[in-house]
Amino acid sequence: MASLQEIRRFNLSASVVAYHPDGIRALAGFGDNSVRLLALTNGAEIGRLPPGRDYVRGAAYDPGGQSVVIDDTTALSRWDLNTGENIWNVTNGTGFWDIAISPDGKQTWPAT
Repeated sequence: MASLQEIRRFNLSASVVAYHPDGIRALAGFGDNSVRLLALTNGAEIGRLPPGRDYVRGAAYDPGGQSVVIDDTTALSRWDLNTGENIWNVTNGTGFWDIAISPDGKQTWPAT
């Protein structure tokens, strides 16, 4: 398992962390608005979601770990982790604070 020191090597504070269902990967939203996929075995960055979002407040994997929903101060967005493509976006005027995905992966619930 990666140590806190290995994760801290990015020199950024994480605003959110979500464990992948496989337990060996995680997703972290950092203070530079990046969203990075990390290997928990050594803390290495193994991928990133494309830039262009605001401060990340929440993240949730679908139950199968194939996609992730990110919420920030302006939008919810779902990303396919195999292709890196955006699946959908939802915006509102006040932003979002957290996100949950139902156990069957069919419903997404934001907290506003």
